[in-house]
Amino acid sequence: MINSDLQRQNDEFAPPNGAESSPSRETSDIARAPMGRQLGIAGAISVAAVLTIFVLGRRPAASDAPPPPAAGDATTDAVTVTAQGKQELQIRTEPARVASPGTTLTTTGIVSLPADRQTVVSPRLSGRIRQVFVRVGDHVKAGQVLATMDSVDAANAQTTAVENADKYRLAQSELDRQENLYRLGTPEVTTAQAALDQAKENERFTKAALTKIREQARIGGFTQQPLAEAQSAAVQAQSDFTNAKTTESAARREHDRTQRLFDIGIAAKRDLDAAADTSAQASESVAAGEKKVALTAQTLAREGRAFGSNLYAAQQIQTSEAAYNQAGLQRIAAEKALQQARAAVRRSLQQAESATFGAKADAANSANSLILYGHPRPDGALDIHAPISGTVTQRSVNPGQTVDNSGQTPWQMFTVVNPGKVWVDADAFEHDLSGIKTGDRVRVTSDSLRGYVGTGKVTYLTPGLDPKTHAVKVRTEIPDSGGLLKDGMYVTIAIERAGGDRTADRVVVPIVAVQNDGDRHFVLVAVANGSVDGGGVAGKYRKRYVRLGSQVGDDRIVVQDGLKPGERVVTQGALFLNASGPGGD
Repeated sequence: MINSDLQRQNDEFAPPNGAESSPSRETSDIARAPMGRQLGIAGAISVAAVLTIFVLGRRPAASDAPPPPAAGDATTDAVTVTAQGKQELQIRTEPARVASPGTTLTTTGIVSLPADRQTVVSPRLSGRIRQVFVRVGDHVKAGQVLATMDSVDAANAQTTAVENADKYRLAQSELDRQENLYRLGTPEVTTAQAALDQAKENERFTKAALTKIREQARIGGFTQQPLAEAQSAAVQAQSDFTNAKTTESAARREHDRTQRLFDIGIAAKRDLDAAADTSAQASESVAAGEKKVALTAQTLAREGRAFGSNLYAAQQIQTSEAAYNQAGLQRIAAEKALQQARAAVRRSLQQAESATFGAKADAANSANSLILYGHPRPDGALDIHAPISGTVTQRSVNPGQTVDNSGQTPWQMFTVVNPGKVWVDADAFEHDLSGIKTGDRVRVTSDSLRGYVGTGKVTYLTPGLDPKTHAVKVRTEIPDSGGLLKDGMYVTIAIERAGGDRTADRVVVPIVAVQNDGDRHFVLVAVANGSVDGGGVAGKYRKRYVRLGSQVGDDRIVVQDGLKPGERVVTQGALFLNASGPGGD
C-alpha cells in the first residue's frame, strides 16, 4: 500500500526534518509536491545549461547500461557535482536515521457505500404510476411516500382479504356453536344418555331381583308354595268327595222312600222322578269327586317330587339371570349409542376447528400480503414508501408508466442512499500486518477535501492474502453524516495498530528522497570525498536501489533493505542528479 501511494503520487509531504539549510519557498513547494508534480515542475525549469556546466559525471550509452541491480546494489559510476553546481542546484542531503516506526500504518483507501445504506425501491405488484412526488437529489425520510400507483393486483388482494376475513368470522361462529353443542349435548346425545340411564337402572333392578331369588332358593322359602297348594287341593278334593258320597246316600234314601210312597199311592210320579234325578246327580258328583281326589293325589305326588329336587328354585334363578343378562346387553347397547352420538358431535367440532384454523390462516396471509404490498387502498391505489431515510439518487419512473417485476418495464423505480457512514477499504501488505486487528482506531484524510479529518475503527480483515496483490483487505467504517466522502473516492488512512511492535527500530528516510525506476525504488546516496558534502568541495552521488516498508507519519518511510544508518541521501535536487547520472534513463 505504501508502494501504491508512491506510484499514485497523490500525497503531499512536509519538508524533511534535519535539512542542511532552509530552502526557499519555491523549492519547499517542489519538495512537498508529489513525485509526479516534481517532474512537471522540474520539466518547466530550464537546467540544461546548468547540468552541462556543473555536472562532471559521465552518462553511459544505452548499450553500456547494465541490468537493474538488486536492492542494496549501486551503479558503478557516481555523479560528481562541483561546489558551485551543488549550490546552484540547491542539493540537500540528510542522513538515514534509525527510528521506531511506531504503531501507525498510513496507506491509501477507497471509499464505498455500505450495502445496507442504499436501497433500490422496486414494485411489489404490477401497475401504472399515478403520481411521483420526489426528484433526484431530494432528501426523504423513512416511510415517506415517493409515488402512487394503480394496481389491479392490489385491488384483488384487498377483495381477497375481505372475503377471507368474512370466511374466518363464519368459521369462528360455527366453531362456537359446535363447542356449545359438545359441552351441552345434542338431542341425539340427550336421548342416548337417557336410554343409558334407564338401562343402567334396569340392570341394577334385575341384579337385585336375582340376588333375592338366590337367597330364597337357598333358604327354601320361595319354592314351598306349589307343594302347599297341591296339598290344599288334595285335602279339598277329599273333602268334596266325602260330601258327595254323603249327599249320594241321602239322595238314594230319599229315592227309596219316595218309591215306597209311590208304590202305596201316596207320592206322585213326578216326585219319584225328581228323587231319581237327584240320586243320579249325587252319584255323578261322587264319581267326579273320586276322580278329583285321584288327580289331586297325583299332583301332590308330583309336587312332592319337584320340591325334593329343587326344580322350581332352579327355574326361578334361571329366569332371573336371563333378565339380568338382558339388562346388561341393553346397557352396553345404550353406552355404544351414546358414544356414537358424542363421536358425531366431536367429529363436527373437529371439522369446525379445522375449518376455522384454515380460514384464520387464509385471513392472516391476506392481511400479511396487504402489509407486504404496502397497505393498498380498496380501489387498488398503492403508495410507494421510502424504506430508509436518505437521498434519492436515481428515479426511473414518471406518471403514466407501467411497472412490474418482469423486466420488460421499469422495475427499479428509485434508489435511495443514506450516507450516514461509509466503508474505506485498504490493502495491508504482509510486512505491515503486525498488530492490525478489528477495533483499531483509524484517521482518514483526503487531498480533495482540504481540512477534512474523519475517524473510525477497523471492522473487518479478510482471512487470507489476495493472490494477486499479496495483501489483506482492511475495512474501516467511518461516520459521514454530511455525505462528504463519495463512492469510489481515494483517501489516506492512518491505522493506529494497538498491538503493533513498538520496540523494533528501523532505518527511515524522508519520502522525498525516494524515486522510481519502473517498478523499483532507489535513493541517491552521497559518496564521501574529502570533506563530505563540504562547502566548495565537489560532491559525489550514487544511485542505490532499496526495498521499502511502511510509511511513518506524513513524511518518512521505512527502508527495509539497501541502506545503512548514517548514509546521507539526497532530499532536494535528486531529480537533476538522476537526469545526468548513470542509469538515469
